Amino acid sequence: MMSSELQQRCHQNYNDVIRTTIMSSEQQRCHQNYNDVIRTTTMSSELKRRHQNYNDVIRTKMMSSELQQRCHQNYNDVIRTTMMSSEQQRCHQNYNDVIRTTMMSSELQQRCHQNYNDVIRTTIMSSEQQRCHQNYNDVIRTTTMSSELQRCYQNYNDVIRTKTTSSELQRRHQN
Repeated sequence: MMSSELQQRCHQNYNDVIRTTIMSSEQQRCHQNYNDVIRTTTMSSELKRRHQNYNDVIRTKMMSSELQQRCHQNYNDVIRTTMMSSEQQRCHQNYNDVIRTTMMSSELQQRCHQNYNDVIRTTIMSSEQQRCHQNYNDVIRTTTMSSELQRCYQNYNDVIRTKTTSSELQRRHQN
């Protein structure tokens, strides 16, 4: 009494059930995934998105609590940042960097974060300011050198500096 199309579909479904009972767990899972793909192809975009979200929820339930929260958060962050302007994305990145550094040792955290901040800070300085900042950093760096090393470093800097002076100035500087 069924229509030919309905009869064939029911028969196919019955055969699918029979076939999957002799599959290994892995095969059944693949078969399920395949069926999910087939099923979602006929959904509207909105329905597909909800279906995907549902699968994501199911999938994350098998993760450890800590891993689940972290992965899910990362996923949400990606979704959220796609709607931000470039400036907002940069700020968000900075925020994530801060979060990431909280897992570092205190000393490493401060050093890395400071270096990162120095780079950010110097990008908005004038050339002159950048040079002064570099000199300041050189002073900081040389304080941990031995006396002999500091002298060599100073001599090296003097050579570099005198290369930009006039011949007369160089002669006087040498004297």
